[in-house]
Amino acid sequence: MKILIAGVRSALGSRAAQLLRADGHEVVGLSRTASGPGFVSADVLDPVATKAAVQQTAPEAIIQTLNALPKNGPRSSDDLRATARLRIEGTRNLIAAAEAAGVTRYVAENFFFVYGTTAVDSPPVAEDYPIDKGSEEARSEDIQVREFGGVVLRCGLFYGPGVGSTEYLEGLVRRRRVPVVRGARNKGSYVHIDDAAAAVVAALNSGKPGSAYNIADDQPVGAHEFIREFAHQLGAPAPLAVPLWVVRLAAGKYMAAVLSANLTLNNAKARRELGWAPAYPTIADGLKTVVG
Repeated sequence: MKILIAGVRSALGSRAAQLLRADGHEVVGLSRTASGPGFVSADVLDPVATKAAVQQTAPEAIIQTLNALPKNGPRSSDDLRATARLRIEGTRNLIAAAEAAGVTRYVAENFFFVYGTTAVDSPPVAEDYPIDKGSEEARSEDIQVREFGGVVLRCGLFYGPGVGSTEYLEGLVRRRRVPVVRGARNKGSYVHIDDAAAAVVAALNSGKPGSAYNIADDQPVGAHEFIREFAHQLGAPAPLAVPLWVVRLAAGKYMAAVLSANLTLNNAKARRELGWAPAYPTIADGLKTVVG
């Protein structure tokens, strides 16, 4: 199968490309900057260029893993603006191009905060949980793709080798530069980047048109637990525990909100319908691939 990956240079896109090529598929990367064999150049914010690139490639399927996040991960809400445009306008342009080219197989990566947040100790949310309180850009992408008949992967927080935010965090954890919130009880869902890539392939093969799937490991943890486990596996000093107001003062409101947010995912549907299961069911398993 000939597959066009929009966002092929992202951590997820590059890994999905490796898996698909290993399975014998022809993969073409859509990139604004890269060119040459295996690439087609276009800015997905330009509808004319995007349509031309898709027609030139003539793919049988399109995978969308677009983002414009800083290499080390977002540190403020301003860092999310470029990716928000990609999720809204880029998705619109890619879907229009796919429709014009007669492409019907479409898989898009989305973010689990499409659900918004939940109260601490709430059960993990399934795909039928309402998304009306999620971020505008995540909801827009989600709705556009599903209405087109594509498949959406609502992914937990990525981590693993080659993930810029993980590499950046490693250096900070080793130097004991990342505090945890004292007394925190909130949790979030994580997914190893290799498991997320495997989910992309599974969704391409088995995803039901118009469906969404939660892609996360089996054991939600809070950021405080992730940092402590990372420090433990690195053999680094245990992180300092500070009140939330100290984090808000030192790192800003955005990071304080991220560190205190609560949202966990139920991955049963992906297991059942995609035949997917995380190879790294816990962060303790997955972090071994970072420090090993």
